[in-house]
Amino acid sequence: NLNPELQKVQDYEAPRLAAFQDDIFLNAKLFQRIANIYKERDSLHLDPEAQRLLEIQYKRFVHAGANLNDADKAKLKKLNEEDSTLSNAFTTKLLAAAKAGAYVTPDKASLAGLTDAQIAGAAEAAKERKVEGYVIPLQNTTQQPTLEELTQRSTRQAIFENSLNRAERNDANDTRATIVRLAQLRAQKAKLLGYPTYAAWALEDQ
Repeated sequence: NLNPELQKVQDYEAPRLAAFQDDIFLNAKLFQRIANIYKERDSLHLDPEAQRLLEIQYKRFVHAGANLNDADKAKLKKLNEEDSTLSNAFTTKLLAAAKAGAYVTPDKASLAGLTDAQIAGAAEAAKERKVEGYVIPLQNTTQQPTLEELTQRSTRQAIFENSLNRAERNDANDTRATIVRLAQLRAQKAKLLGYPTYAAWALEDQ
């Protein structure tokens, strides 16, 4: 469910939503109230559900960086803002790369093995994109369903390679630099929060 207008909203809102979340979890006054209740939890005669809720909320705040000093909180906010912006950019590029990676052919014979309905669908997809011939859009994995049915090896190879390399074509939709930068940001975030790796931080409660 995406179109250019919604994409603009996502691009605008992503860093602002990240900042809003930080304003909650890194709010010293709010965290102090939660921490005070947490310290006194054994004397509050809470029922098991309330006790569990308190523990989860306290740990969520700590996990998000509530115990950091002000200088480190400021660093964390910048990391989170850039992370959210790049994560959104990654999704945008990946969607565009998948669309651009569709298999396009003017030759009906190259679709041998598909049913008449599938071929008609490919023709309709071409009309929607205003191109001649037939279009087989990429699905969201490298395991494209049509590979099982197509009998032309060259067609299968083209679709597989389009899928495998969709975001590695040195074009505007190439995600490799974005991924590298995200990895760097997340390594910095993990270190700031006292974890050896981002995975260790992300999986702490798993």
